[in-house]
Amino acid sequence: KDLGAALASVLSQGVETGAYEVIVVDNASTDTTREVVRAHATQACNLRYLSETALGLSHARNAGLHAALGRYVAYIDDDAIADPGWLAHIPVAFAAGGANAGCVAGRIEPIWGGPRPLWLHDDLLGYISVLDCSPIATWLKGDQQPFGANVIYTRDALLQAGGFSTRLGRKGSALLSNEETLLHRKLKSMGYRTYYDPGVSVRHHVPAQRLTKKWFKRRAYWQGVSDALLESELEGASSLASAVKRLRRLARLAKRPREVFLSLTDSPDDPTAFMAAFEV
Repeated sequence: KDLGAALASVLSQGVETGAYEVIVVDNASTDTTREVVRAHATQACNLRYLSETALGLSHARNAGLHAALGRYVAYIDDDAIADPGWLAHIPVAFAAGGANAGCVAGRIEPIWGGPRPLWLHDDLLGYISVLDCSPIATWLKGDQQPFGANVIYTRDALLQAGGFSTRLGRKGSALLSNEETLLHRKLKSMGYRTYYDPGVSVRHHVPAQRLTKKWFKRRAYWQGVSDALLESELEGASSLASAVKRLRRLARLAKRPREVFLSLTDSPDDPTAFMAAFEV
């Protein structure tokens, strides 16, 4: 339902249509995605529809990558709105980052689908893909990384890294993640860095159903699953070290399951208290 607005925002950037293409990857949808794209395609010669039947966000992103013809591959979610100047600023950001910039991360501001809960700590905003690292352009540091709602790669770097792992990333109702984490570790090992530029900015819808403690608890659970899968990807599923780490994690979770559950569901509206519950 948000795709039409997303398409309108990227097709009205004021950039010559021959300079860029828009690829919509339909990942096994059962709605009117194809019809929405067709309606916009009558007014946009640089818009392409691509069907990817293998379910999973990583499958969809890789399909878009292999179909893309440009020097840069920019990813934006179907429920995001590109700000004016978003497209024109992308090559500017890569030029500022230089030869080692394999990726540019852009700012992601929330479009709240309901009032922001009092208990929602700033440190948890990453769970809903909010990103505002700096008021000025800078290199990302440490564990900082972009989110798929607004991230751009050089096509060569992304292909060299092998794209996104299809073992990770959203698949249907499973809130798997860490496909971007694994990719950026690969890019870093290849000598690439990630440049952040707030001028490459989008706004991203945050539905009201995600602004509940129940959703955040579920999101945190799947983050744990994703972390375990990431360890397997990095160390090998049969690795003794990986197996020991997973057993230790399970042991920690098994100690106080009732206390963890109650702290996440019954914690007060104080954001510090709710954040502490996440760190149990």
